[in-house]
Amino acid sequence: MKIGLAFLLSLGLLHGAEPTPVAVAPGAKKVFVLPIREMISPPLAYLVRRGVKEAMEANADLLVIDMDTNGGYVSVTEEIIDILDKFKGQTVTYVNRKAFSAGAYISFATQKIYMAPQGVIGAAAPVAAAPGGGTQPLPDTVEVKEASALSSLVRANA
Repeated sequence: MKIGLAFLLSLGLLHGAEPTPVAVAPGAKKVFVLPIREMISPPLAYLVRRGVKEAMEANADLLVIDMDTNGGYVSVTEEIIDILDKFKGQTVTYVNRKAFSAGAYISFATQKIYMAPQGVIGAAAPVAAAPGGGTQPLPDTVEVKEASALSSLVRANA
């Protein structure tokens, strides 16, 4: 799914033109859309860094994170939040379908969150990867420590 023109028009950012990373009409704001469509992992941090850099070079007024992810690594989540913090314009997350776990934390790092009609956000808790795939519970003290750190990060960005 793509971000709909109606969504961007509802934000008052476009004036009847297709969204692009450059000005779309005289007086219109510059909008840059950065899709997150995969697991939050080290390669994604590189793509987000490059996308934010391109948005800044294009003098974008708004960076829209078009989110559809099941989550991923805590360390990469923190890195992406730091990268997004470097963008000086307005930041928005559009939860296209889902922003689970790390995706929810990243969403809270933007200034606004918009939901698609069937969009879902949440299921955010630190877990450990299990050998052979899947997840396994963390030891109680580690889980409390990680959840506390991530909660503090969310509160600082909220």
